[in-house]
Amino acid sequence: MTEPRPTFPFDPIRHDQRVRDVISRWRHLCSQVRASSVSPNRAGNVLSAQNRPHDRADFAPLPAQTGTGEPVRTLIACSGGADSTALTLILALACRNSPDTLVLGHIVHDMREPSLAQQDADHVHAMGTALGIPVVTRSISCKDAGSNAESLARARRYDALHDIAYDHACPAIATAHHADDQLETVLMRLFRGSGLKGLSGIAPIRRLSPDYSIIRPMLGISRADAVNICRLCNTDWQHDTTNDDLSRSRAYIRHTLAPLIHDRFERAAEHVSTAADLVSNTHKLVQSHADQLYEAAVIERSNLHITLDRRRLHESHAITLGELTRAVILDLSENIGMDRVTQPVIASLIDAILSSDGSTKTIQTGFVEWTITREHVTAAKSGE
Repeated sequence: MTEPRPTFPFDPIRHDQRVRDVISRWRHLCSQVRASSVSPNRAGNVLSAQNRPHDRADFAPLPAQTGTGEPVRTLIACSGGADSTALTLILALACRNSPDTLVLGHIVHDMREPSLAQQDADHVHAMGTALGIPVVTRSISCKDAGSNAESLARARRYDALHDIAYDHACPAIATAHHADDQLETVLMRLFRGSGLKGLSGIAPIRRLSPDYSIIRPMLGISRADAVNICRLCNTDWQHDTTNDDLSRSRAYIRHTLAPLIHDRFERAAEHVSTAADLVSNTHKLVQSHADQLYEAAVIERSNLHITLDRRRLHESHAITLGELTRAVILDLSENIGMDRVTQPVIASLIDAILSSDGSTKTIQTGFVEWTITREHVTAAKSGE
């Protein structure tokens, strides 16, 4: 006999327009996930990093209007913080009559004190019990990665979420990124010297593997909105003190720059998000030209090196060539060390490729070394 589903007092948020917007956006994103599924056969779809499409497979930005597509089974990435707690409450409201639609996925990492990590896990499990949503936990290790610990933690977190989604047949993996995260991301990438892709910000939907996609239905609301939703539902959340560490770029922007921006420019997050969408559309257009050039210019390709016809590259525009070189670096580096591949680095590489000088040149971009000769441009994986 099936256990009765717990009841939860959703009345305070049932008619909230922000909540309705998130639900509508989630349904629309679910319709995109359904439409984009490569194969109904799930066997063997857990891909290694080198076989995944990375960020090059990001879907086009959503149109201004949202849809009302039917939901697909969704894994909610829930850390226990205010943002993911709010997302859980919103989607639980949307699925109150279809309890099998949602799964909570909680990832435990070793960058927090074990007692604090356990409090996070206990909070998520308690919330899952109160809402009648199953909770699945996975553990990852990343603190021994040194300066790459944060990027490694992010990559392993998505790998773990992918595994949970696979095990529990959840084509959509919902994360709680919101408008303030978008603002912070665009500013951080701008300061680091990112190109079009980086300045596109956080994509509403990104394919993680052929049948599983990351979706972000909360990009249209703010961090304050998320906190307010939790308070309206009288629901506590956990606070990760590592988010207060000002030695981290995102925390520095969040606690020092962002408040000043919001005080002066009330709709800053909204306008930055709009600008990011415009840049994303431009990036998609440039990327399509770069992909065509890539296929036309490639002479030899393997997991260790890629050789291109330099004469073909000479015929292209610098901005297209920049996107092509980023694609080559992604293919060889498996998305590792991409934070080192800034726009100035790419610009110096492009200058060398387009120069009339026929001498051999060597340039390092992250974990990829480029050798430029009179006729060829060869990118090779290196162990920098």
